[in-house]
Amino acid sequence: MKINQLQSLAAHLSLWIVSLGTLIFIAVLGTNYYLSLRLLEDGVEDITKEKALSTVREIETVFSAAAISANSLSSIISTSGTSDLQIHQTIKSVINANTSIYGMTVALEPHTLINSLGDYSPYYYGEKNRLAFSDLAANNYNYKTKPWYTKPKQTNKPVWSEPYFDEGGGDVRMITYSTPIYLPDNKTFAGIATADIKLNFLDKIINEAKIGVHGYGLIVSRDDAIIAQSLRTTKLTKLTKNKVASDKWQHYLDSKKDSSTYRFKSSCPEDVDAGICRFTIKSLSNNGWKVIIVLPEKELTAKIQALTTEVARIAVVGLIFLFLAIIFITRYLTKPLGRLASATKDIGAGYLDTEIPEPVREDEIGALTDDFSSMRNALKIYIGEVREATAKQI
Repeated sequence: MKINQLQSLAAHLSLWIVSLGTLIFIAVLGTNYYLSLRLLEDGVEDITKEKALSTVREIETVFSAAAISANSLSSIISTSGTSDLQIHQTIKSVINANTSIYGMTVALEPHTLINSLGDYSPYYYGEKNRLAFSDLAANNYNYKTKPWYTKPKQTNKPVWSEPYFDEGGGDVRMITYSTPIYLPDNKTFAGIATADIKLNFLDKIINEAKIGVHGYGLIVSRDDAIIAQSLRTTKLTKLTKNKVASDKWQHYLDSKKDSSTYRFKSSCPEDVDAGICRFTIKSLSNNGWKVIIVLPEKELTAKIQALTTEVARIAVVGLIFLFLAIIFITRYLTKPLGRLASATKDIGAGYLDTEIPEPVREDEIGALTDDFSSMRNALKIYIGEVREATAKQI
């Protein structure tokens, strides 16, 4: 055995150990990445679902308060003996008691609740204690033709309107809850009590619903109008089959079949990001609106990939130090074997007086050193005996 080959044993041994360690590390790192991604995906599904649910609950709380206020106004107004002054005072007091309401009106059928009045619809709107007034019966508004008046009159039940711009009334984007007013006999239709909610309160809610950097949220009406969208100005544009990819449109239609949380994966919208996005859709129970949460998959994997890359870099540095440490240790451990190899080479050449190094450790190399020393001594004795026998024969 050549000495340089023996000296490379430490390097070979180190290389094999580090190579095996590297394979094990790659396997562990890959498994950790996969399991972390799965765990994060499960967590994100829960987060997006809860985000959609909390957004829906927040909106429904505002709507429920407005509906209760309008129903209370209807009940108060429907009592016999109600005067014009009482109607005005009641409208203002109900608005002041509910800050989520932008405006309210009592729109009466002519000569019903108050026989002396024809068209009648006093409308108060604005901020608390700073209400503006508009007479919807006197400014060519023609309230009796408006959907917020005609639909509850026809169906005999409360109705939430679709979002609209109230030109001639509050002149803002709003939604209206309308509930019928009946005379004390509970049969004769007397008019409509309404509660208006400005849609701009949804902007803050939907901005808080976004997840991550590129994720965003939408609020869509029953008739597919985009009411609010994260960090964007909304002009009540409509979702249509021509504006949405066919697979997404079908998922959207499927989500309308029930009010449960609907989730699916599809390609991200072009203005958001490349790749795959997660979509979570949750319906409001009172008016059919939908909250849609969109989250790009990159948002899920980016941090894990960055962490995995950083761990891999640290591991590479660690493996280099490990390689150097193993070389140093193996060379230290195999150094006596190198000296023994050199001595056995001399013995093999016939130099039996060559000194065999003393074993420095009680291990396999130490035992091998003792065995070589015993073999050398036995060989010297045998050669001596052979020489003596040969000399006597001469």
